[in-house]
Amino acid sequence: QPNGPSTAVYRAMALAAYEQGVDGLYFFNLHFAFEWYGTHPDVAFLNEMPDPERLRGRDQAYLVSRQTPDSLNRRPLPRTLSPDEPECTFALTLGDDLEQSARAGTLRSAQLRLLLKNLTPQDEITVLWDGQELTGGFEPPLIPGTWQHWNGLHDWVTDLARLGRAPRRGRHECTVRLKRRNPVIQDGIEIDFAALDVRYWHRPGMPDNPPHS
Repeated sequence: QPNGPSTAVYRAMALAAYEQGVDGLYFFNLHFAFEWYGTHPDVAFLNEMPDPERLRGRDQAYLVSRQTPDSLNRRPLPRTLSPDEPECTFALTLGDDLEQSARAGTLRSAQLRLLLKNLTPQDEITVLWDGQELTGGFEPPLIPGTWQHWNGLHDWVTDLARLGRAPRRGRHECTVRLKRRNPVIQDGIEIDFAALDVRYWHRPGMPDNPPHS
């Protein structure tokens, strides 16, 4: 991220690791995030990291690994959808039971966001979560009848909490499927970035991260 990983990202990384069976966590050179970006006012949030129960029920942001130019191994993203390869599937491991929080009324949102490149109003995609189709929309919207240059960036966004699809803990699969591609465009549609942003309701006037009792 441009300003360094947020507290919500660190929580998600820790919870996902615990869900996959690790015994502990070690953050190497973590001080760089504070020296270079000033993302956090202090390192107090690190006190949450050893305790999965303390992390749960607090804001989290799960990111899908992105390949960098010097990556030795291929990571899930970015991927290109085309008529020849119309589908891409990647996984997210959640360490918090969002379904339970939704039933309890404490979950505010669970926003799935996909950053897509090379879209036009004539393109049509389908997004599935664990094999079931999701409803969502583009930001900015893809409006037929208006000119939009095909190398523009658009987010496809939906809120799993509002759809009544808040997921439980564990591994979940997201599939992006190209249903129709603008026939005058030769390039494919690139899935550049994906994230699940989890937000909880906080008491008015209270900090987002109250001390653990």
